[in-house]
Amino acid sequence: MGQIVQAVSSFDWGGLAGQVGTSLINAAPGAIGTGMQIGGAQASYQANIDAGIAANDYYQYLADTADINAGLVEETGKRQMKYIKDAAIRQSKYIAEAAEINVDQAVDAAARDTRILGRAVSQVEGQQKTTLAAAGIGGGSVTGEDIAMDTFNKAKLDEMTIRFNADLKSWDILRSAKIAQDENNYTVSNNIWEIWNTTKNAAANARSSAYGYRLAGRNAIIAGNNNANASLLGSIGSIGNSYMNYWKETGGSGGSGKSSGGGSGKSGTISVPNYEYSNLA
Repeated sequence: MGQIVQAVSSFDWGGLAGQVGTSLINAAPGAIGTGMQIGGAQASYQANIDAGIAANDYYQYLADTADINAGLVEETGKRQMKYIKDAAIRQSKYIAEAAEINVDQAVDAAARDTRILGRAVSQVEGQQKTTLAAAGIGGGSVTGEDIAMDTFNKAKLDEMTIRFNADLKSWDILRSAKIAQDENNYTVSNNIWEIWNTTKNAAANARSSAYGYRLAGRNAIIAGNNNANASLLGSIGSIGNSYMNYWKETGGSGGSGKSSGGGSGKSGTISVPNYEYSNLA
């Protein structure tokens, strides 16, 4: 079998056609059919080779397309993840800036309320002094001092309440902003992971398809060569049988040459690489 395959790989169709065709045509007009068999065998052999090459070219095109698609998927995934990250950074910055503005507003409101409170306390103290003076209570009396101290303490308590509420509001604003940022970051991380996972799987599937296409292309080449070799071997056998039958029918003699009895007997010899059909009768 190894010799047959070696012969197939180095087969000289032109030489074979010349030898067999010339021999058979010279031998008898009826042998022209065998020469046509040789031409058909050559065409069939090459057709199988070409079919394998064409199929391989098609599969290589599909593989290249799949590789390109894998690259596009990865590039699209990278751009989507970058866009989401950039949007998350902008959103986080917006949350922080908004919280800062709200805190400033709360602090400003507390300061404004404190000033209003101070003016109100001053008016109350003035009214109290006027009332006490009208009642004949001097500024150094115990009653007057108790009233003034009580007013002062209440004013300070109100002021502390204003500042406490402002601090509490500021803390709540900052806490809400931090929660919003954390939720935003979590959502972004989850979206990025989903995109990355989807991108990775899609790219892997595309590259797997490309590998399968290339493997199919190699198999097509092998199948084309196998079919060509099988066709060649079948044609050789058919041509040999036809030539042998012709020789038997003609008794080993032809128009211009002899293959039996006397003479050189060379007209019945066909030389093929690693093959020799000699005196087939």
